[in-house]
Amino acid sequence: LIGIYASKTGLYSYPLLILPHASLLGICDHPSDVELAQTLFRDLLFQKICNLKLGGDVPNRNSIRRFHKRLVNADL
Repeated sequence: LIGIYASKTGLYSYPLLILPHASLLGICDHPSDVELAQTLFRDLLFQKICNLKLGGDVPNRNSIRRFHKRLVNADL
């Protein structure tokens, strides 16, 4: 995952397993990227599963969408 995850623009990155865990939750619950981002922000269980710290940064819909596109482009 590091090959598709590393940011080449120098932007802040989330710890490696947060976005894959969020993607798996999205597969199970079938929300859109927007709904998944909103659920990650408000649902403590989703935050716990994704190893997010209480009151910390939560991936937004653009981060989730970019990660999904990279997975698709890498045929993962």
